[in-house]
Amino acid sequence: MPKKDTHFCIKWYDKLDSTKKPCSHWLQQALFALLISPLNSFPWVINGLVESYVSLKRVQRFINIELTNLGEYYENIPVGSQLSLDTVFLNSTDDPTFDIRLKQANFSWKSSNNIESDDISLKDIDLSIPRGSLVLILGRVGSGKTTLLNSFLGELNKINGLINIHRVLEDGFAYVSQEAWIQQMSFRDNILFGKIYNEQWYKRVISACALENDIKNLGPAGDRTLIGENGVTLSGGQKARLALARAVYQDKNIYLLDDPLSAVDVHVARHLFSHCIRDILKYKTRILCTHQIQFIEQADYIILMENGRIVRSDDPLSAVDVHVARHLFSHCIRDILKYKTRILCTHQIQFIEQADYIILMENGRIVRSGKPNEILSSTEYLLSSINQSSQPGTATTHKSTVEIEEQVIQTETALQNEAEQRCTGTVKFAIWKRYFIAVGIWLSFSIVFSVFLMQASRNSFDWWLSYWTSHQLSVTNTTNITSQRSFKILNANVITILDARPIYGFTTQTNDNDFKRFFTIYVGLAIANSLFTLVRAFTFAYGGIEGARKLHKSLFNSILKCSISFFDITPSGRILNRFSSDTWSVDDSLPFILNILLANIFSLLGTLILSCYGLPKFLIILIPLTIFYYFIQNYYRWTSREIKRISSVTLSPVYAHFGETISGLSTIRAFRHAKRFIDHNFILVSNSIRTQFASLVASSWLGFRLQLIGIIMVAGISLIGVFEHVYTIEGANPALVGLSLSYILSVTGLLNGLITSFTETEKEMVGVERVTAYIDNLPIEEEIEEPYVILNEPREENGSTIEYRHVMMKYNIDQKFALNDITFSIKSNEKIGVVGRTGSGKSSLLATLFRTVNICDGQILIDDIDITSLERQTLRQTLAIIPQDPFLFSGTIRENLDPYRHYTDEEIYLVLGKCHLQKLIENLGNGLDSMIVERGRNFSVGEKQLFCLARALLRKAKILCLDEATANIDVETDRLIQTSIRETCSDVTVITIAHRVQTIVDSDRVLVMDNGRMIEFDKPKNLLANSESIFARLFFQGNVQVL
Repeated sequence: MPKKDTHFCIKWYDKLDSTKKPCSHWLQQALFALLISPLNSFPWVINGLVESYVSLKRVQRFINIELTNLGEYYENIPVGSQLSLDTVFLNSTDDPTFDIRLKQANFSWKSSNNIESDDISLKDIDLSIPRGSLVLILGRVGSGKTTLLNSFLGELNKINGLINIHRVLEDGFAYVSQEAWIQQMSFRDNILFGKIYNEQWYKRVISACALENDIKNLGPAGDRTLIGENGVTLSGGQKARLALARAVYQDKNIYLLDDPLSAVDVHVARHLFSHCIRDILKYKTRILCTHQIQFIEQADYIILMENGRIVRSDDPLSAVDVHVARHLFSHCIRDILKYKTRILCTHQIQFIEQADYIILMENGRIVRSGKPNEILSSTEYLLSSINQSSQPGTATTHKSTVEIEEQVIQTETALQNEAEQRCTGTVKFAIWKRYFIAVGIWLSFSIVFSVFLMQASRNSFDWWLSYWTSHQLSVTNTTNITSQRSFKILNANVITILDARPIYGFTTQTNDNDFKRFFTIYVGLAIANSLFTLVRAFTFAYGGIEGARKLHKSLFNSILKCSISFFDITPSGRILNRFSSDTWSVDDSLPFILNILLANIFSLLGTLILSCYGLPKFLIILIPLTIFYYFIQNYYRWTSREIKRISSVTLSPVYAHFGETISGLSTIRAFRHAKRFIDHNFILVSNSIRTQFASLVASSWLGFRLQLIGIIMVAGISLIGVFEHVYTIEGANPALVGLSLSYILSVTGLLNGLITSFTETEKEMVGVERVTAYIDNLPIEEEIEEPYVILNEPREENGSTIEYRHVMMKYNIDQKFALNDITFSIKSNEKIGVVGRTGSGKSSLLATLFRTVNICDGQILIDDIDITSLERQTLRQTLAIIPQDPFLFSGTIRENLDPYRHYTDEEIYLVLGKCHLQKLIENLGNGLDSMIVERGRNFSVGEKQLFCLARALLRKAKILCLDEATANIDVETDRLIQTSIRETCSDVTVITIAHRVQTIVDSDRVLVMDNGRMIEFDKPKNLLANSESIFARLFFQGNVQVL
């Protein structure tokens, strides 16, 4: 743009001024050069302003989110309201009787003020929980159990009503979430959770939570062993007990336990309940969400939830079905407690005849009291009403259950908390080559050539102006002219050389034809420069996009093909750093600074060539300055490059800590540890910012020294020009001296720009270096080199057969075998249940079936085809799995269930109905287009497991694997789901790993694992008939009655 403005102004000026002195042209050129830098920067300024505005708005929107004021949330006396004595008593925080009280409270997960009735998650909650009591919250999946606990925590929006919790602002809660939140730190530090280590109390907590053997099995480091991110190196039961131990160690007054017993087997559950919940916490207020009805008889208080309401909150017998109630009354109240004074509040009139004394209440009064035979004859009407009110509708028979803890990959050796590796030294040529290959060889050549043409046309433009000026000069010996020559200076500097010698003069007339010729070529060069600049900009933009796209695709593919063990030991912050900071460098920063680097290189070469052409003696100064410049830039490059690498490494802990904090936010706030996490985040961010400050200091160090080099060059060429003008006969050509000076004065900026851009390019190449390190060095799942076998489609009406032949497998070479000589076969369409104690190898069976780990010896066949001869993608397309830890993606329900749109709405709703989710979907309003938030946080864990089940059933895979798929679902829903699976998957081979023995008791055969070996494999009926059977012992130890 400045080139076009220059030639138009020159032409217009020549029309107005007939003298047309060449020095005036140089002055115009110098002044218009002032526009180059601002005009080049203007688009980036606009772009920066737009990006800043968008970022500012997003940050402002986040900052302006209405925060929960816990003081107001638990504030129970509205200003200016008239309260009854009952309400005033409710608001007494000094009441020593109750720890938690709610009165006519309504809660919603939505924070908007315009909340509709359908958005209310908890309705009309009236509740009083005595201090030191044990309260069990029961209810079917999605009934609101977890939501009620979150209302205590202050995680919901209180619409109206009153809530009072004793010393909640100061002490908080001890909270164990349904999905155990584990930090990436040592086993001990997870339990301490910022509290000082007390050895005696620590050992007592470890014992109460049954963690002693687990610590021994961690390896030589014991409880100093590093736990992988989110506890990936622990089993589900270990994570639940570790989270429980953390809560117990904090020694709070109120404990909120969201179903931690569902992740452990029946023996461990009994230990936790008796030694931890009932013993070490016996003086605490304990609120336990659970599906394990065997502990109801030991509770002080029962809360039964349904559809976000408390449908019953009274004695234990009222919350269970008739069969369990009879068992509790006969074996507990009438047998174990027979020598105790027992006062039982109940609606269960079937037990009245067995009582010694009866008290009937109505409207707060004792209407009758006496022996059973005295009461029954005169109060049948009252008992009838009580009986009717006690019936929940249809009676449902619940069978007692036994839970068996799952086997999850155990790591015997202690994980080492290794620092993130970083390269040292210069960025290798292979990295540069890798990037240019990603951009494309021909495209890279086109980019360089376009930059060369742009710079050549620009230098030709300026040289032509110098030649034009020289052509208009004439040598005269008769006219004394004091010449004041102004030369174009880049970067807004105009130098004037005064010369009183009567050597040069200017002609006042110029041939019109010469003017047109010079001006036409001048305009042509300006247009060519503009076109080449446009081509350069386009090729750079396209090349940068291509390079970033290909590298990102390769990185993403490498992550997807990575072995499971990599994710067990690698913090997500490191992976996220590659996909955010490093990818952003490749995508945005690198093309931008590389563009500037190439422009500076060619610009500097053009400057030096023209300067040496105009004043050859300039080489005397240039050579030593070049050596000095080399050492300076080398030192700076080494420093800034390492600072960049350190900066990249320091970002990973920031991302990891932020992600970890977000995932455990409820737990952190419940324990009142938010300030500690904020302080730790400040330390991590400060460490990262220090590297950026060091980079700025290094840039200032370089800038000062480059300014010195520039000053020396300008002074040198000026002295050379004056020397030649004074002491040589022919003198120096003023036009060339002006051209040389105008260029050499820009050397300071060019040198600074060159080293800065080159160093910045090398720093941004660190992003390519780190990305390619993941692309090339990640432990991907190995595939065989032989041609893959095509897996035949199974027969239309049959599932696949599975056969294990002497399978041996271990996770690490220095560990014992996780599977030891496993041999069995599964028929087509057979339903197999898998049970076993912790560490028995149950999940290892699925790991080998899906080839997430490789076997050491033996064979695994599906439909008589060795799975090692199948491509992993082909193999896994024939399998479907429902994991214990359910995962839902952000998006609609349809996208989660059917991402490729292969199924109709009718087929999807049919599957949802079989999974008992259709009513839930209908209540959401938008049906299948209803949104699921990140990780499905707007659904309970049980509901997420049902969604995963629906997703697996929809795929119609011929082999279905369920790994504790119904662990967080109530017994009745579990029974219905198992019935649906048997009906829906009649032509599917099903492998079920379950805690509840009742879940697999109807399987065709049961496989019992112990210590990596197959101990039993037979029909459940045959195993139960054998009193020596391990399965029979597991079954009857849980007091399961077959009805």
